[in-house]
Amino acid sequence: MKKQHLILEFIIISAWFVFPPIFISPIPASGGWHVSVGILSELAAALYLYKQYGRAVRNSTAQKIISAGAASLAFGQLCTVAAVIQLLSNVLHIQGPAQPLPDGITEYALCTAAFAISAFFEEMVYRLYLPSLSAHVPDRFRFFAAEVCPIMLFALAHRYLGLPAVINAAAGGFFLRRCIKKCGSAVPGACAHFLYNIFTLILLKV
Repeated sequence: MKKQHLILEFIIISAWFVFPPIFISPIPASGGWHVSVGILSELAAALYLYKQYGRAVRNSTAQKIISAGAASLAFGQLCTVAAVIQLLSNVLHIQGPAQPLPDGITEYALCTAAFAISAFFEEMVYRLYLPSLSAHVPDRFRFFAAEVCPIMLFALAHRYLGLPAVINAAAGGFFLRRCIKKCGSAVPGACAHFLYNIFTLILLKV
């Protein structure tokens, strides 16, 4: 990929997807779930990044077992960290803003689709695309660019949900990054991410 193309790609993705959530809350004031320009943009960006940067998993039984195990482990780690942070939040009386819950079958279907798209998008951007840019920075900054910076940006993208969500996202970003490095693909981590989001939604509804 030409350097000019890479710079333009980085500017567009950062300006449209990476930095806005840090400063602007995506929670609609009126609540409700619907098909939005944002979620369609995320789908388009995720598919583009998957085509450009997605790494194919070797189609072998052993690799499939490794990927399934890594995704299951990541899901368990996400749930455990979320439970601990929620417990501490309750003890310390620290709560973030409430998210609107789906109302009816249609909104649940849209919510499920949105969670699937967002999980795939976030894995592609924060666990695959941003770390891949470290190949273009000096060696002494490579670990920070590949591992630390994407986790920080992912955590800050959840700032609108409060401090517990930021801490939870940072821990989740660490475990999901380990998952993608183990599998060589963003898909298993996206599945774990999606199932975790659905699981927490069900708990919230209960």
